[in-house]
Amino acid sequence: MGSESKHTPGPWRAIVSEPCRGDPFGDAMVNTPNATSAICCHKSGATLAEDRANAVLVAAAPDLLHELGAIADALRAGETVTIEPGSVRAGAILAVVAKAEGGAK
Repeated sequence: MGSESKHTPGPWRAIVSEPCRGDPFGDAMVNTPNATSAICCHKSGATLAEDRANAVLVAAAPDLLHELGAIADALRAGETVTIEPGSVRAGAILAVVAKAEGGAK
């Protein structure tokens, strides 16, 4: 992307486990690569499955921003953005959407 990120660099990883239900630190956690930072999703959902889905979506944020940022940079430069099925860009977009939906780690 054109400018430096102000957030903690990814990849981020969602961690959800039954024992943390009711824990004061929350039901789901998103860790950074070196596990020095965490974003807690405090009782964000009605169920453990919803907590997991919320954490997985948050964990995908840096990757989603990266892919959309690359497209936005091209658009800002006045380029036409074409994403062909089977291309590297299409594969990256499909992979990051799968991660946000909980289908990839």
